[in-house]
Formats: sequence, structure tokens, C-alpha cells
Amino acid sequence: MTRSSGQASSGYGRFEQNVVAVTLATPEGELTLGGRTPSSATAAGPKLIDVLIGSEGTLGVITEMTLQLHEGPTEFAYETWAFDSFTDGFDAFRALAQDLGHGVMPDVSRLSDGEESRTILAQSAQGLAAMATFAARGAREPSLGVLRWEDTDRTTLRRRRRQAHRVLRASGARRAPAAIAEHWISHRFRGPYQRDHLMDRGIFVETLETATTWANLPTLYRAVRDAISAEVGPHAVVQCHVSHLYDGGASLYYTFFCREESDPLAQWRRVKTAASDVIAAHGGTITHHHAVGTDHRAWAADEMGELGAQLLAVARERRLDVGLAGDGGPSTATVFLGVATLGYDSMANTYANDAPRAVPSSLVYAYGGARTLVHALPRPLTLVVDGVTHEFTGWNVAIGNSGRFGAGMRVNPDASMSDGLLDVTVVTDIPRWRYPAMLPRLFRGTHVDGVRVRALRGRDIRVITPHVGDVYADGDLLEASPTTFRALPDALRVLVPAP
Repeated sequence: MTRSSGQASSGYGRFEQNVVAVTLATPEGELTLGGRTPSSATAAGPKLIDVLIGSEGTLGVITEMTLQLHEGPTEFAYETWAFDSFTDGFDAFRALAQDLGHGVMPDVSRLSDGEESRTILAQSAQGLAAMATFAARGAREPSLGVLRWEDTDRTTLRRRRRQAHRVLRASGARRAPAAIAEHWISHRFRGPYQRDHLMDRGIFVETLETATTWANLPTLYRAVRDAISAEVGPHAVVQCHVSHLYDGGASLYYTFFCREESDPLAQWRRVKTAASDVIAAHGGTITHHHAVGTDHRAWAADEMGELGAQLLAVARERRLDVGLAGDGGPSTATVFLGVATLGYDSMANTYANDAPRAVPSSLVYAYGGARTLVHALPRPLTLVVDGVTHEFTGWNVAIGNSGRFGAGMRVNPDASMSDGLLDVTVVTDIPRWRYPAMLPRLFRGTHVDGVRVRALRGRDIRVITPHVGDVYADGDLLEASPTTFRALPDALRVLVPAP
């Protein structure tokens, strides 16, 4: 899980601000934090829940989370404002954040620089006419502000808009057609798909983001823009926008286009390194919401500082196995951490995913299990485990790197994530009525009796059956329905408390 931020964070807060409780499965046991108070209403030591939220899988696997909800809006309003320059827009958006603040300022506030504003205007029918109007007023490279308000009360929404209008007009902003904002908001999720089309045509497209204080925003904006421009060359487009406002600062999000070189990966690495070095040197954070991963690891360590890295190093590294479903290595096979299933459990998953809307969400898996119980039939199964053949007629095969799935069912009760092996549990041809009766023992992990429910263990597993059907791993449907599975030892690095 990452410390991310959605487009409406100015209205609803960043993701971590809405997390109330987290349960983390670790190699040392289960850890649950939060849930006693609202997200920040505690002085009981450091806020460890934030360490989990920003851990990006290095500390374990989050299995449960409690979030605070906001009442869904029923009233919406869209506005477009024009500023003479990007930096004029900075001042206005700073006033929105500091003078109005959370709950009054727009829920979505996006300020585009001149380059991105031209793109937005060119894509809207009214935008083309607006470009001529701006030029007539002397603003040949205006900066557009796109605003969206959401509320549950029409009167409150109108009051919020009036307060924002006073701030914006005081900064010299001018109204532009609201249709420009409406067009952008209605088409905003098409951008990622356009990227694929552009790349197919030999155009290199990438984004990167950062954030800093209001005082440093103009300097950082120009420095990063210039660094990107120097790497992509003169025949390129580099554009930027602000999309998240805080009392103390804002984010900067860059998009750039240029001709793809013969080695696009090396091209990306060159631009990314240059921009990241400038971000670090000019006081920006290496990532506002894209998170660290491997792309930002070196700069995140620098931002954290040597002492901060030592504090995290109190946790020791432990290596865990992963499972591979399908042929080939991690780049071609599907990697799974928990359990892969085929047979009864997979059919129940499919029925649950396709459940009618009338079925309450809390009952979809019960619905899927009931339908499967009616329609499923045992099938002949041949399992080849490390070269040894085992013949069954059975309902279900669960191949586990870990022991649990489905809200805590201990399907492979003796599985270990650090033994280099996969555990296989086979439910054989038991009477149909016994399957639901087995559930209580499945949660206790006492269902394996060596007769009706058999357990095997090995590194390489092959399943041979006349009809594979759907195959799920970690709850996700696998496209190719693989029949080969194997353990990949020590593939995952996690941090656990030091002894």
C-alpha cells in the first residue's frame, strides 16, 4: 500500500488520511493497528499505522483495512478560470488553500501551465474561441484553472463558490467558459489510453511528479521543466500542472512527449535521472503520490537521510518464497504469494464475481458456493509432484505458498512461505453434502485427514485433468488457466522486527 492521493484530495484528503485501521500479515505473525479512534486522534507514541501505509509491501501483506467514508455528493459545479501566467495561478491557488481551506475550496483544483493549457483549449470546441479572446486581452499564454465542487447541499455549494470567486478575482483571474472544465473532467481518464496509441506510433510519452512548498514552487517548476527539456530535445512537448493543494504547498505533475529513440528504456532512464536529480537538488519530494517502488529508491533514501535509513534498518530483512503459475520465469508466469485454486473454489469465485446485483455484497461468496454445490462435479485429476504421479477423483485443488485464503480459511494448514516448497491440498470425491459441512474444520485447519482430503508437498506441481476450468491465484482470475506451478525460493524481500 502506498501513500497515494486522488484527484479530489483537496476535498476528501489523501488516502492515508482516510485509513482508520490496518491488519498486516507478516512472517512473524499478524499485526493490527488503529481502529480505536479517528485516524489521527491518538498520542500513543509514533503513528505506526503510517509506516504500514507507506511500506509498499516490504513489511508484509495487508489483509484487512478500515476506511472512513464520506457521504456521496449530490450537487456538482464546474468552472474554468484564466490567469495571465502560471505563477499568477500559483498565488491564486495558494489563497484558495490558505484563506478558504479544506471544506470550502474546490474539491478538484487543477492549474495548467501555458503548454498544457493550449492542449486543453485545443480539445474543447469553446476552447478555440477562448484562445482568441485571451489573445485579444494580451494573454497569449494563459494558464487555465479547472475547478470542480462537490457537495450534498446546493446552498452550501453556492456559498463555497462565492467565497472562491472573491479570492480568484482578487488575484486577477478571469472567468472562462465552464464547458472547458466540463470537457476536461469528462475526458480525464482517457489520457492513459492515448499514451498507448502514441507509443505504438513511435512517440515517447512519460509523466513524473513532485511537490514542494508554495515559496519554492516557481523555482522547482522551472528547474524540473528545464531539466526535462534539455534531455528530450527541442522538438518535444513538456507540460505541467498543479493538482493537489495544501496549506503549505502543492504538487507539480509533468507530462512530456518526444520522438522515441532506438533504446526507449535508456531514453527513459536518462530523462528520469536528470529530472529526479534536479528535484532532489531543488528541495522537492521525489514523489508526491506515485510512491517509491524501484524507480525512486535511490532518491527516497537521500530524502530520508542517513539517520532515517538507520531507523528503518532496525527491522531486519527476511526473504520469502513466491509461487509461479504457468511456464517460464517471473517475467512470463503469473507470480502469486498466497494460494492458487482450480475446481470447486475457482468455480465459486466465478459465480460470486458474476452474482446478480440483488445479492448483497456480504453474501456473494455464499451465493457462489451454493451455485457451485449444485452444478459442480468431481473430476479425474492427475498431479505430478516433483516427478511423482498421484491419481485422484476430486472436487478441488489448492496449491499454496502460504496457508490461508478466503477470510482466514487454513486451506493448506502446514504451508510455509520460506521452505522453498508449495503445499497442495486435494478434496477428493466426497459426498456433495460433506463439502459445506467441512467449512468449520477448514477455518481451523483440521480438514486434512489423509483420506477424503489429501495433502502433498513439492517444488514443481503439474495438474492434468480433462477440464481445467478457471484458475484463480490470490483471488484473481488467471487468463491462461495454467496447469503448471512451482515455488521460487527467496524471491521476495520483506522487513520484519529485529529480534
